[in-house]
Amino acid sequence: MRRILPTVLDTKHESILSQERSVAKAVTSAVIESKSLTVWEIMIPLIFLHNFLRYRGPERYSP
Repeated sequence: MRRILPTVLDTKHESILSQERSVAKAVTSAVIESKSLTVWEIMIPLIFLHNFLRYRGPERYSP
């Protein structure tokens, strides 16, 4: 059962967790290149779905 006021360990845990999440986001954004959406992908959702499945990985979907 959690207390109403956070303890020192709770605040340290939250601080460490937020730091780890920011490092993980920085690493993944450096490793994974994001592709911007085109007008056609917005207007025709099937093209977006096809490209999403294609960039997701060859082991899960092959066109």
